[in-house]
This record gives sequence, C-alpha cells and structure tokens, in this order.
Amino acid sequence: MTEPAITEWIAISISIAGFLGMIISFFFKKKSQEKALSSLESLAESKRIERRSEIRPQFKFAGATTNSNEFNIKLLNEGECAKHLQVKEIENKNVHLSFLDPNKEYNNRQKIELKGTFDSLNPVPNSKQISFSLELSFDDIDGNTYKQLLTKIGLNYPITNPKLIKK
Repeated sequence: MTEPAITEWIAISISIAGFLGMIISFFFKKKSQEKALSSLESLAESKRIERRSEIRPQFKFAGATTNSNEFNIKLLNEGECAKHLQVKEIENKNVHLSFLDPNKEYNNRQKIELKGTFDSLNPVPNSKQISFSLELSFDDIDGNTYKQLLTKIGLNYPITNPKLIKK
C-alpha cells in the first residue's frame, strides 16, 4: 500500500475547499433571494395600498332635515365608485330606515339620500333631542369592504373616515 503523494493531498484539500465554497455560496445566494423576495412582497403590498387609496369610496355629510317623526340625510360620495351599500341603525332602535337598493352603484360626486322614520309610538316634539348612529358598509370596485359611522347628535352629523374591513 502506498501513501498518497503530497500532490494528492493538495488535490483533496482543494476539492474539499471547493465543496465548502459551493455550500457557502449557496447559503449566501439563498439569503439574497430571500431578501429580493421580501422586497418584492413589500413593493406589492405598497402598490395594493396605493391602489386602495385611489379607488376608495368616501361619503361626506351633505345636509339633513328632520321633524318629529321622519328624517332625510344626504351624503355625497367624494371618493370613487361604491357598490353594495348597506346602512344599518346601530344605537337607537326607534329609528327605522327605508329600503336602499344594495345593487346600486354610487359614483364620484353622486349623492345618496337616507330616509327614515322615528318610532311613531314615542314621537319626539323636538328633533334636536333625537340621537342615533348609522353604519354604512360598502365595497370598492376591487371588492375591498369599508365601513363608515354616521352619528346624529343634536343638529350635528359627524361621519368617520372609511375604515377598511376586508381585503
């Protein structure tokens, strides 16, 4: 049996070093691919957020009339197209809303009228005393769902900004 010559040891060492180099190279390449993927995902999410801000519907208060047994509230869509609008009363169970067509679309600068009545069993002679909250839920053209809360407090009708509920 002959012992390996020094050149064989050098060749073996070089092979081992090359193999280790490939493993290290693979590890760093994988890390750089993970960073690139993370960067792409971040960019995609920022584009989705930008898109939502461009197409988001947003209703603003545009006037109201009330008397002792009914109300009429006007809202203006200052955003983009709103679909599947639903309005529900969430605080005062003595408020009854008239039907809204959920299939109707409300485009930019389009007004919507919310009509309703107050419970006829308990008429209130001064409509300033009547308080209630309405929750508006609607979709944008991409199917994202938003909610806004409209509250009547005395003669004021504050309305929240749209809040994204479902992507």
